[in-house]
Amino acid sequence: MILFGFLFIPFSLFADMAVISGRVIDAETRQSLPGAVVSIPDLRLSTVTNGDGEFTFKNVPDRGRFLAEVRFIGYRTITQTIDFSSVGDLEFSLHPSTLEAKEVVITGSAFSTDERKNSTNVTAVGKAELVDRPATNLIDAISRVPGVSQVTTGAAVSKPVIRGLSYNRVVTLANGTKQEGQQWGDEHGV
Repeated sequence: MILFGFLFIPFSLFADMAVISGRVIDAETRQSLPGAVVSIPDLRLSTVTNGDGEFTFKNVPDRGRFLAEVRFIGYRTITQTIDFSSVGDLEFSLHPSTLEAKEVVITGSAFSTDERKNSTNVTAVGKAELVDRPATNLIDAISRVPGVSQVTTGAAVSKPVIRGLSYNRVVTLANGTKQEGQQWGDEHGV
């Protein structure tokens, strides 16, 4: 009886996942941008473009409208709403922009990387403070913030100690992406 019931279930119920792919290019030169970060925040999906500037998201819903965000250093971040039910290959064109460093944000939350959505205390070290108090590296510069110190093993090799936590207990993000290369070794700086 149960097997007979499965004959009447439409197969489209099982095929509700799709693959979304596309390419990220420079708007002026039309060249691909390898290493651009493409994310769909509502689905908590993120990927990086390959050497040809191409990206792929697998197992995404085959219908619905979702916001996509594309970031690349030296280019303006773009956000665009995509209708997954009528999407083909996507192409995002990024425009170059002037790169200016923002302040360094130090948080104590493992769940929020956006300071506007963060419910914990945030300390920002602005450009003026970094210029007025020169330091040998970034960790040396932020070690002047209350609750932040450093472990130094040599010239320009420092690790942050935030409220007593250090090494693999401190997450370093660059444009919202975890920086995990060599951050735990004693002789490697962030």
